[in-house]
Amino acid sequence: MTLIKELNSQDEFVGFYLLKELEVKQTNGTPPKDYFDIVLCDSSGQMPAKYWDVTGTDKETFFPMGLVKVQGTVLTYRERLQIKISRIRKTEPDDGVNITDFIRSAPIRPIDLVYTIKQAMESIGDPEIKTIVAFCIAKVEEKLMHYPAAKTHHHAYFAGLAYHMVRMLELGEFICKQRPFLNPDLLLAGIILHDIAKPEEMIAQLGIVSDYSVRGKLMGHISMA
Repeated sequence: MTLIKELNSQDEFVGFYLLKELEVKQTNGTPPKDYFDIVLCDSSGQMPAKYWDVTGTDKETFFPMGLVKVQGTVLTYRERLQIKISRIRKTEPDDGVNITDFIRSAPIRPIDLVYTIKQAMESIGDPEIKTIVAFCIAKVEEKLMHYPAAKTHHHAYFAGLAYHMVRMLELGEFICKQRPFLNPDLLLAGIILHDIAKPEEMIAQLGIVSDYSVRGKLMGHISMA
């Protein structure tokens, strides 16, 4: 199977991919015609794609987070690679593919990441700060096991939020050793809490954000936290 990261301009390919995003749009012609504006992804990355001349059956067949087999060509549009899909179908059991094969994930097991975060919480000496952090972690602990840190900008993959927090905790520990006048309780709490409302801001499945929640759109994760 051809991985997304291996695709280059003018490549013709066939492969299995996840429909990370799919939106029905219309061309500017007269009369306008429906087409799919798509983002295809696999464990190596993602790439925008277009599927032209969409039929009514197509609109009832293909949806975001579905696995598909695609035949297409890679083109360069506005200095960016983009796939022109010539054929597409839903995967079948005989294809032998699983959705978990097509998602990026943190390089450390989610259970270990959450354990590290909770250990950092336990190391906080100030009882009031520790109580606040523990309360917030408890509210999102289940989602920390799989939520991304963002839709596209950083750590946008399975358990990306927990991985982001753990890597920042490593930096915080280092900074505290270099600058002993800092308050480690405040630093650890700030790291753990700075993105703690991301799971309430975003709607995600298997580490992929499909949309932002109403509260997320209106308030944002910082105000929500």
